[in-house]
Amino acid sequence: MRRPPRHPSTRRVDSLAILGSFAFAVPLVSALAACGGRVDLEEPNPTTSGTATSTATASTSATVPTTSATLSNTTSPPPPPPPLCDPAACVLPNTASATCVAGRCAPAACADGFADCDANPANGCEAALQTTFPDEDGDGFGDGARPTRACPKAGVAYVSNGDDCYDQNFYARPGQTGFFTTDRGDGSFDYDCNSTNERRVTTLQVYCNCSGGSCSINQGWIGTVPDCGESGAWATGPLGGTCEPVRELRGQACR
Repeated sequence: MRRPPRHPSTRRVDSLAILGSFAFAVPLVSALAACGGRVDLEEPNPTTSGTATSTATASTSATVPTTSATLSNTTSPPPPPPPLCDPAACVLPNTASATCVAGRCAPAACADGFADCDANPANGCEAALQTTFPDEDGDGFGDGARPTRACPKAGVAYVSNGDDCYDQNFYARPGQTGFFTTDRGDGSFDYDCNSTNERRVTTLQVYCNCSGGSCSINQGWIGTVPDCGESGAWATGPLGGTCEPVRELRGQACR
């Protein structure tokens, strides 16, 4: 059955109702129309996020070296200039004249009888010198030919006496009581420093006494007394029942 046509006013009311139901959609439709029919939802922009992070990192990185450089400059200041030094104003113990070394007073010349033996300029010429003698052979007696008033040398002993007559032989010294068959090192046998070569034995074999078929002789050098370091014939006794001596070769010892 054919439905009768609706009145125009009725259709207008229905149209308004429909439009009213979709009124909320008008902004969306307008937006669609403005964007050519497509609308994208807004999402976080990875490029923007990355740029921000990079910028922050770069800022932090750029700040660190600057801070480090500032600290370095603060903890390592340039050294101060050396203090001023006036030699004329320097006053050092036992010092005749002074000079300046690295901005500090130091001895230039010591007073008579003093020396700077410790290489410490602050205490001037600290050593009061005494006359001493080197004792190179360590026998307690110094070489009288080499008196010194200077700083001691490393490895050399110094003593207050100069009584040694030969400072290269430990056994050559005053008071020596031994005798030696070789010279002390310089051709001399003066081991006891009395300025003479004293021979140990000077006795000659001179007599023979025979009685009842037997003989006796005195022991001694046969013929001549040998010199220091030389050898000679020594009579030790009679040969059998005669005055002929039994010979033995011996060396002459001296001091």
